[in-house]
Amino acid sequence: MKKNVNTEQKIIDTGIVLAKQYGISGFTVRQLCKKAKVNLGLFHYHFVSRENFENIILTSLYGSFMKDIEMNIPKDTDAVKKFEIARKIFADFILKNAPILGSLLIEVVSGNASKFNFAKDNLSKHAALFYSILEQGKKEKAFKDADTLSLMISAIAPIIVPIAGAEIFKKIISKKDSAKISKFIDNLSGEKSIKERMELSLKGILR
Repeated sequence: MKKNVNTEQKIIDTGIVLAKQYGISGFTVRQLCKKAKVNLGLFHYHFVSRENFENIILTSLYGSFMKDIEMNIPKDTDAVKKFEIARKIFADFILKNAPILGSLLIEVVSGNASKFNFAKDNLSKHAALFYSILEQGKKEKAFKDADTLSLMISAIAPIIVPIAGAEIFKKIISKKDSAKISKFIDNLSGEKSIKERMELSLKGILR
């Protein structure tokens, strides 16, 4: 039996839509197949297991993010400009995929070996990119002469920590309690708040 590439991609695209809404593990295979309008047998035929399918979704999203960074950061510009572009792309990616990030972090912390291995094998790629830009900036005397990892944490944490925190809050507290602190959660992960934190953190690492 020859695999239908269109059907496979249709299931992946539907999985991405659901993951962005409910988190990477927040929907059932049955819900996925119903929304994609395919039968359960086709899911198992194309992907074998739920774990394999989730890894394909994560790899697809992360690959698109890294490609976006590589295509949009000029190689012949100064480090501050590179860093601003890279952080904006990173922030947009995190904001668009916040439920996926939140559920991924919860599963990594909970000891899910598959998710831990994905994070270990993939998430270091953009960290290495940010690290190299900061190193360039230190040589150009644009960034403070501090430990590069400390500079990176100072500049990146204001993006990822509030968004991840908001998503974790949504998953671990009841709907009733969530409604009570909805404004707090929105302030944590709102686009305006993230931009303000990005500006403040960039000023903190500039000379």
